[in-house]
Order: sequence, then structure tokens, then C-alpha cells
Amino acid sequence: MTNFDPEQWGKIKELFLLALDQTPEAQRQVIESSTNDPAVRKEVARLLLHHALSSGFLKAPLIEGDKCSDLSPDDLFNRRIH
Repeated sequence: MTNFDPEQWGKIKELFLLALDQTPEAQRQVIESSTNDPAVRKEVARLLLHHALSSGFLKAPLIEGDKCSDLSPDDLFNRRIH
């Protein structure tokens, strides 16, 4: 992992937020046109990729419907969720 200075972290945050709601092509353009620092470019791209991969995390309930109301917290321990 690269050690970034405060100025680089500021640029990473700025570019990440600018590119976040863009299409992948627009994200690439934002990154490439906004900095010449390859480490900053790589880190912003990495953060955007991780964000895209995690954006669906826990959007669907683990247990469907009214089944949840019948469960206690103890019912969820040692249980495999498919």
C-alpha cells in the first residue's frame, strides 16, 4: 500500500467524490484529466471498484417476509444462510 501525503489524500477524496456517480467511462475521464499522479489515479480507481462491488451488499434481506418476526437473535446463531 502506498503512503499518501495529506495533499494526495485530499486529491483522492476529491476525485472519488467527483467520479462516484459517473459511468465507468466518465470515471476514467475524470481521473485521467484531473491528476498526473499515477499513485493517486490507481487509488481512486481502486476505491471506485470496491465501492461498485460492495454497493449491493445487504440490499436483499437475509430472511424473507414475516419469518423474521418469529425469530429471536439466538435463532440466527449457528445457522447457515443460503
